Amino acid sequence: MNLLMIKELRKKNKLSLRKLAELSYSYLNLLEAGKRCNSTYQTLEKIASALKVETKKIFD
Repeated sequence: MNLLMIKELRKKNKLSLRKLAELSYSYLNLLEAGKRCNSTYQTLEKIASALKVETKKIFD
């Protein structure tokens, strides 16, 4: 999973961590920091949807 891609796309879409995919701020913060990498596919789909990209994009 490309954690930097998530952060870059989030900033490009002008989304705060609090607004991204209606997920926990602390969870997303740990995810972007690389301290949490065991996300479910469903969670990644939510993130991708909020970022307006296909789910596979965040794996590139």
